Amino acid sequence: MVDIKTTKVFQHLTESDKHITVEQGGTRSGKTYNILIWFILKLLNERNKVLTVIRKTRPAVKATVYRDFIEKYLFRIKRR
Repeated sequence: MVDIKTTKVFQHLTESDKHITVEQGGTRSGKTYNILIWFILKLLNERNKVLTVIRKTRPAVKATVYRDFIEKYLFRIKRR
């Protein structure tokens, strides 16, 4: 078992039963990291789910969510 440190963002997502959940906070508050951890666990534990990440603009998604997921998390998994 891996010990993963999370914040209240992860807890909020885990406890939410809503179709849409909005997370907000300052720069470097851990939103992207905690949302990605929640996404990964959700996708590993449930079948036939579609998860969508929305930001104000497409470049904002590419600059944050996409970059973090591809470069930081998938690259780390492949290197191990």
